[in-house]
Amino acid sequence: MKILLLHAFPLDPSMWEAQQPVLEGHEVVAPSIYGRGSTMDAWADSLVGALDGPFDCCVGASMGGGCALALERKLPGLLGALVLSGAHAGPDAPERRPPVLVVVGDSDEMVSLDAARALAESAPRGRLDVIEDAGHLVSLDQPDRFNAVLARFLEDL
Repeated sequence: MKILLLHAFPLDPSMWEAQQPVLEGHEVVAPSIYGRGSTMDAWADSLVGALDGPFDCCVGASMGGGCALALERKLPGLLGALVLSGAHAGPDAPERRPPVLVVVGDSDEMVSLDAARALAESAPRGRLDVIEDAGHLVSLDQPDRFNAVLARFLEDL
C-alpha cells in the first residue's frame, strides 16, 4: 500500500517515527511541506507537482490534514483514503471524498469534538475515533492508541 504522510506545523516528517511499526511493509512518502508556499492550497499545488501518486491513503496531522483535504479537492482520485488527525475542514467537496477517518484527542484545544464529528459526517464513508488523554497531536500524545486506530483503518481499505 502506498501511503502519504503530511506533518503538522511546526513539526517535520520525523513526527511520524512512532508510526513506523504500523507502516512497515508499506511504501511511505513523507515530504516536508515547508518552502512550498504560505497556504494549504499553495502546499497542495506544490505537492501535486512533486509527488508520484496516486496514494492508497494519506495521513495528515493538523495543518497536514488541511493540506490533504486541499489535495483531494484539487485532484480527486489522488488519495484513495484520508486519515485526518486534529484537522480542520476546508472548503472541499464532500461528495467526492474517499473514505475518511477523523481522529481527535478528547483534550484537543484546537479542534472541537463537534467540529471533528461534523468533518467525519460530511464524508459519505466517514468515521470518527476519539482518543482519550490526547490533545491536538494525537499521534504524538498517544502513539499506541493512534497506531491501533490507523492499523485497523488501513486493514479495512
